This record gives sequence, C-alpha cells and structure tokens, in this order.
Amino acid sequence: HDILRNPSKCGIFGRQSVRLFSQDTGSGDALKKNHCNIGTIGHIDHGKTTLTAAITKVLEKDGLSSFVSSKSTYAHFRTRNHNSLNLVHDILRNPSKCGIFGRLSVRLFSQDTGSGDALKKNHCNIGTIGHIDHGKTTLTAAITKVLEKDGLSSFVSYDEIDRAPEEKARGITINACHIGYRTKNRHYAHTDCPGHADYVKNMISGASQMDGTILVVAADDGPMPQTREHLLLAKQVGIEKVVVFINKADKADREMLDLVELEMRELLTDFGFDGDACPVICGSATAALKGDTSEIGEDSIRQLLDAVDAYIPTPTRDLTSPFLLPIDNAFTVPGRGTVVVGTIKRGIMTKNDDAELLGFDEKSKTTLGDIQIFRKSVPKALAGDNVGVLLRGVKISTVQRGMLLCAAGSEKISNHFDGSMYLLARSEGGRSRPLHSKYIQQMFSRTWNVPCRVDLVGDNDMMLPGDHGAVRLTLLRQMVMTVGQPFTIRENEATVATGVITKVHNPVNLPRNKLSKLEFPSTVGDNDMMLPGDHGAVRLTLLRQMVMTVGQPFTIRENEATVATGVITKVHNPVNLPRNKLSKLELNFS
Repeated sequence: HDILRNPSKCGIFGRQSVRLFSQDTGSGDALKKNHCNIGTIGHIDHGKTTLTAAITKVLEKDGLSSFVSSKSTYAHFRTRNHNSLNLVHDILRNPSKCGIFGRLSVRLFSQDTGSGDALKKNHCNIGTIGHIDHGKTTLTAAITKVLEKDGLSSFVSYDEIDRAPEEKARGITINACHIGYRTKNRHYAHTDCPGHADYVKNMISGASQMDGTILVVAADDGPMPQTREHLLLAKQVGIEKVVVFINKADKADREMLDLVELEMRELLTDFGFDGDACPVICGSATAALKGDTSEIGEDSIRQLLDAVDAYIPTPTRDLTSPFLLPIDNAFTVPGRGTVVVGTIKRGIMTKNDDAELLGFDEKSKTTLGDIQIFRKSVPKALAGDNVGVLLRGVKISTVQRGMLLCAAGSEKISNHFDGSMYLLARSEGGRSRPLHSKYIQQMFSRTWNVPCRVDLVGDNDMMLPGDHGAVRLTLLRQMVMTVGQPFTIRENEATVATGVITKVHNPVNLPRNKLSKLEFPSTVGDNDMMLPGDHGAVRLTLLRQMVMTVGQPFTIRENEATVATGVITKVHNPVNLPRNKLSKLELNFS
C-alpha cells in the first residue's frame, strides 16, 4: 500500500527498477484453461510494450480481461485484507528498509490484473521483444487497456510498466517487467523485455521465462539490429513460437506494411522459426490505447490475442522432477525475511519443503515459507508459475540474481562443462575473426551471466564464424548447469555464440581465480583454434561454479556482441582457479 502511495520513496535499487509482481488482468481461473508463457520481442521502440497494453485493452472490450490502469491497480491493492499474510503489504509499508541489493531490483510480486481466477485457467508465459522504441511497452499497456474494456483484466498504464526513475528519465525499458491478464481461452503472465542493446542481459533473463513471444517491429523502421538479436536469443532460450505485431501501422502505407511483413517472415525463417505459418498482425498500440476502434486500433489487439491463443500452444510442464526456480529478483520483507522471485522451470513447490540455494560458488540450505502467485498465498506452485517465495534463515546478502532455488540435494554446482556451440557468422551479427582456445567472454544462461573461458576440443585448432562444434567451458564461478541447458556468449554488446550443455564435469580450480591462467597440457583434442562459422567440441571453465546440465545451451559474448553459442555435453568436477583467474587454469584433457 505505502509504496503505491509513495513510489518516489523507493529510489534506485542497483541498476534495476522497483516493480510490482506480474499483473494478472484475468478473473483468476488460470488453471481451468491451458496456460502458456509468451512474450513480445523485437527492436526497441517497435511497439512491444504498446502492443502488450493494447492486448488487455482489446480483451477487456471482448469481456475477457480488464484494462490495467494506475487507478484501478491501486484500488485493487487497497481492497486486500490488510491483516492477511501478504508479503507485498509488509514490504510496501517500509520501502526505505529495502536497501541496495547488488545489481538486483526491489520488486513486488507479479501484478494480476484479472479478477482472481489466475489459477483456474490454463496458464502461459509470454512477452514482448523487439528493437528499442518500436513500442513494446506501449503495446503491453494497450493490451491491458483493451482487455479492461472487454471486462477481462485491469488496465496497467505505460508509467506503471516503466516505473523506475531511470526508465522514466530515459523513456526506455531497462528491466523486464511482468504483468498478468487473461483472454477468453487462457491466462497469461506477460514479460515486457527491454529493447536497448545496453540491457540485453535483462532481455535474456526475461525471455528465458517465456513459452512463446510477441515480436514487435515498427512499420516505419522495419527489422532493426535488436530485432535480429532478440530473435536469435529467443531461439536460443528455447522459444519455438513467435507472433509478429507490426506496430505504428498508421505511419506507413499498405505497400510498406506488406514489405515489412515479407521481411519479417524471411527473418523468422533465417533464424529457424516457421516464417510462413507465423501470424503477422498490423496495428497501432498507441491508437488502441487512445480507444481507436478502427482496424489498426483495438481490433488489431484483439486479432493479436486471438493469434496468440491459437498459435502458441499450451506448454507441457514437467511436474514430476524436483522443483527448479532460477532467481530473477530478491528483496527483504522487514520482519519476515528474504523473498526470491522467478518462474518455476520444473516440478512442484510446496510450502515447508526443504530447499537449497545454489550458484556463484555458494551453497546454502533453507526451507520454503509463504508462496505467492499474483499476490495470493498458495500452498503450492507448479512449473510455469511466476512466484515469490519467502525463504527461512536466508540473508539477502547471500542471494544473487541468477542463483537457483531447487529441491534439497537435487542439483550440484560446477564450473567445468562440455558443450556444443555455434559461432555466429558476421552476417548474423557475430564475429568476423575465428575463435581460438582460451577465448574468454561473458556467458549468459537462464537468469545469470558469468565470465567464461572456451577451449576447443577434438582435432580443431580454431572455429570459424558460422561453424558449429564441441567445446569445453570453464566458468569463473561455479553454477548449476544441466545437460541440454542453453547458453549464450556475448562480446562487445553483441551475441557471438550460442550453444547447449552436453556434459557436466567436476569443478576445476582456477589459478589466482583467473580464467586466463588456466592451462591445459594440450587443447581439447588436437585443435588450437576455431574459425568463425566452425562448430566443434570445447572445454568450458567458468569463473564461478554454476548449475549446468548436459544439453544446456550457452552463448558467449565478446565486446558487447554474441560470438559463439553451444550446448553442454559433459559436466566435470569443479577445478580450482589459480588466484581466482580463468586465464591461470591449466587442465589435462586426457
């Protein structure tokens, strides 16, 4: 309540924003319908957020959801029972006590803009992606506006989505924001991703939680650099279905709209999506926000939502494996403890379950306290749910974005993995030079990013741009990685490689904690370099131990560009980094 009355008191929390938990604009019957997690992607300013808002606007007009407005959202909070166990109330009473939490944001649980039936309908996680300034946030607001008009959800305004002072000052989305709404057929948790190149790591974190996505592209610009990179990253994190919304249709004639649609279908095909079958809707999120009932206004938002319902399938959830929750955010609730936020990747979380926090060389045991979905306390949560979980006996200083909350004893951390990696060609935004062993850049996977060293394996001495091959990965920190887990590598603010984990090894020690000091008696196999475009086996060593599994994809970036991708093929035992540096590590590949 207090933070909503005085949002200006929250301040800057790391580089992230103070946010509300995803808003659900449906009526609370999410589990009665098939649920799917989708999102909007595309270049910044192509209208992803505008499209998201327009969705709720159209759904409201169709009687399915409520349009999310600042006024209606605040009123929704005030009607809650102040005496009930509600983690949101406690932190909102004392926003000044939240403090700084590394690079993480102070967030509230996902806002549900519906009428409380989120758990009764089939649920899906979606989102908006695309180039900066193409209208992703405007679309997000327009969706809730239309859905409110249709009686399905509540309106969430543009200012509520981009509510951090940094975002308001610059007029761009910096952090992925979550809202909830429902259509006639499904309940959605919608992630509005940033489009600016400087905040790709936040986009990767947001996209990793989606089941499908809405790619927003401006009609007057067409595909732009982040349009392509967002598509690449969406494919890398496992998104298979994309719905395209050509925004700002009022700024282009029919011929231009047809040309942009043709370009987008070709681009989707180039990145491995079904460009021919992909629904493409033309409209104006801004017009929908203004209540325009023409073809490019509210009707385009309803067409978009119908396409999302029909084209993006309800995901099949793994409810039998031990639960796994990549942490997207964390904060302290005064008087209660530490709360972590994220989307459950698999399994079922039950209150009072024993759990572990893993990642960044750390392991700690805890017990699950209160679990909330869209601000409602629940006894358990299922795979696909965006939740906030109160952890007992855990200090906020020990939690970082990117750590994993998992069932006790179900996962281990390591910094040493095998992967299968694709090195992007120059035409794909990747490197122009070949990649050699001892290549060190930032790896992104799930919600974390850690410095990583890539070594080639087999007979390859280099990997050329456009090649695909086996690699050995070493992280600067031990993380949780599983076989099949995707990863991305970025260099110079560009994605240069993607891949999946094929094997998890025991951790290795890094001399002086530096990846560059890690030395191997020989390269992985007989290769000493990888040419751009090559594919081969590599040895990966992370600066920190993380959870990695066989088949887990990864990406490597260099100089803010993605230069390589791959998958983990084997997980080894951790290795010690000399002086905590990857460059000082010497490994024996025999």
